[in-house]
Amino acid sequence: MGVEIKLTDKEFPVSPVFIDFLHRYLQDLPFETNWHDQLNEELVTPQDGFQEKATALAAQVLENPAGQQVIYRGYELLTAILTGVPEKLKLFQDRYRFICVVGCPRHGGSYL
Repeated sequence: MGVEIKLTDKEFPVSPVFIDFLHRYLQDLPFETNWHDQLNEELVTPQDGFQEKATALAAQVLENPAGQQVIYRGYELLTAILTGVPEKLKLFQDRYRFICVVGCPRHGGSYL
């Protein structure tokens, strides 16, 4: 017996912050960022209508072949993580050395 599970970008939408980042990168626009926002896990200042702005920018990002490629690659890696296919993640595992930093909660340190 086989079970098919189909997930689309409606269940896993691209982050509005990532869309904003891609738009700025592809259009060679400046990145207006403040210090890392630890509550929202993003590097942008909150704006009114940010979600709506990202939705409008998504069409521009998807018109760009490089934007399409980056978003497709992101979903490809997400699928590899969700389905447990380590071969697709080998490039990252071989190329980078990951170091886990553990600290006491609320001690004032931030690590990336």
